[in-house]
Amino acid sequence: MITGGVLATSGDALAQSRTDEQYDTRRAASFMAFDICYRALQHFSFPIIVHECQGQFLGPLMSTFPTEYAAAMEQTLASQLGIVPFFYYPVFFALTGFVQGISADAALERAKENFLPLMKRNLIFWIPVQFVQFGFIDEQLQIPFLSVAGLCWTFILSVAAGSAKGYSSSQQQISEQDVPTQGTKGGSLKGSARASSN
Repeated sequence: MITGGVLATSGDALAQSRTDEQYDTRRAASFMAFDICYRALQHFSFPIIVHECQGQFLGPLMSTFPTEYAAAMEQTLASQLGIVPFFYYPVFFALTGFVQGISADAALERAKENFLPLMKRNLIFWIPVQFVQFGFIDEQLQIPFLSVAGLCWTFILSVAAGSAKGYSSSQQQISEQDVPTQGTKGGSLKGSARASSN
């Protein structure tokens, strides 16, 4: 798990190096914390997936292929269509948003904007990787294999949705507009007309 966290931080550092902005340590910490949490989930969930998905569902549809391939595809789809949308991304957006200091509303907005594009990238990247993982990598070596693949994925994830700064600054602008200005009749809100016209 620690190795995964270090690799996640490295992937984020590579993504951050693409810009001229100062290195964001909170963003890096958010990726490390998220990756460690997710590796813990994988440690418990992958043995269950492997045990429950033995090719019995896709085997009849893939009868020309060995049963091991059907099992590997079932395990891949269980991970990508079960764990990823219902655990991976909710935890990603909640935890990285929290560590980067944005509100729950801003984290939700960030999730709404980024979930579908990230899910598409996720499936394109991870279905082949996890098929190889479940089909050809010994169970004891699957987490290290995924940690290395995760370095590449973290770079993609960090470039696409790593920074929460845009969401925190937009929330700050909204809250600044809602501050009552001194000397206005009836305590009218500064910028309320602008806010209502957007």
